[in-house]
Amino acid sequence: MVDIRNFKGLMYNSNNSGDLSLNICPPFDVISPSLQSELYNKSQFNLIRLEYGKEFENDNQNSNKYLRASNFFNDWVSKNILEYDESFNFYLTEEKFSFENHNYSRTGITVLVRLEDLNNGSILPHENTRSGPKKDRFSLMKETKCNFSPLMSLYSDESGEIKNIFKNSKKNKPELSINSDQIKLKLWKIKNLEQIEKIKKHLINKKLMLADGHHRYETSIYYQDIFSKSKKSDESSNFRLMTLFSLDDPGVLMLGYHRIVSGLSVQEKEHLINFMTSSAIKVIEGNINDFNKSEDDFNILIINENESLIYTFQSNDIYDNQYKFLSDYIFKNVFDDERLNQVIDYNHDIISIEQSIKNKEIDIGFIMKPLNKNKFEDLVMKREKLPPKSTFFHPKLHSGLVIQNLNTEVL
Repeated sequence: MVDIRNFKGLMYNSNNSGDLSLNICPPFDVISPSLQSELYNKSQFNLIRLEYGKEFENDNQNSNKYLRASNFFNDWVSKNILEYDESFNFYLTEEKFSFENHNYSRTGITVLVRLEDLNNGSILPHENTRSGPKKDRFSLMKETKCNFSPLMSLYSDESGEIKNIFKNSKKNKPELSINSDQIKLKLWKIKNLEQIEKIKKHLINKKLMLADGHHRYETSIYYQDIFSKSKKSDESSNFRLMTLFSLDDPGVLMLGYHRIVSGLSVQEKEHLINFMTSSAIKVIEGNINDFNKSEDDFNILIINENESLIYTFQSNDIYDNQYKFLSDYIFKNVFDDERLNQVIDYNHDIISIEQSIKNKEIDIGFIMKPLNKNKFEDLVMKREKLPPKSTFFHPKLHSGLVIQNLNTEVL
């Protein structure tokens, strides 16, 4: 059973902080140096200063981005830039967005979820993680005692029961609305205890599929091990800020997460291409449009400065999806672990990959198809793991709409 709680969220006071659309930001893992600077310039109160602050050459143990985040946080709370809610709430959000000339809407509910061991229980992961991001997030949590960005988790709602509850809640006037060029979002605070219990009742026996935030979840477990007085208590550190969505919501978009390889020697590049070619059942010339039209999930588009080729591979019981096949078979037969970590990176934006290839910043781009929702759910329910960065849920959740303080109690 999943333990979901309402809580007193920490939110921007727009009377003191100004336009909310200028203050929220994406989560840390999609913030490039150029976007970081852009967010800094948007507003003096943009959450980037807390979520993913700038680093400087003279940083040390006594002056660094984590300590600066803590100082900003304490200053903003003292000046009522950020304020705690008076009631214990659920936070319902509806976000509208466009993607590839189609309009979408998705509805999620932001709650606290009791932390569980990911090897058993009701919270199911689907990706393996890396140590670097977890070290960074732990340092931030340790200094600020907060979670600034919610994790994204999914549940099955084929009957539409939970959807109907949310539909009724959205008949009320929203507590806040954002209607900027980039963000169109509404938020309702669910305060009524009867309504809260009804939502809990419908979610309590659900399995939560962890969609985005595996590194942050594992970091929260580590933080809990060190700082929680009792894992069974109602301390906030025993819970994790999450926004829950129905997997059946048409606005929950799962995109491909692409691989890029750079810094290869001529011999390494030849070895990689030759091994891929010998492993494929078909190789044809094709561009991104041809790739998108192809129906075979085991197709991978390989682009470099000289050519664009569609490789088709054969699935089997060991490698039943293209992400496992590329990472666990192709890459691991070409590179040892140390070298692989040196040359591989991830990017969800095909246009930027193509531009980087033109600029000779990367050697090869591996364009991946997304997993379909049914395959994703089947994989997660079996507790199978994918390589890191195998799913990209678009758009990323905003950081700063509702903040979790780890030093408080929950209801």
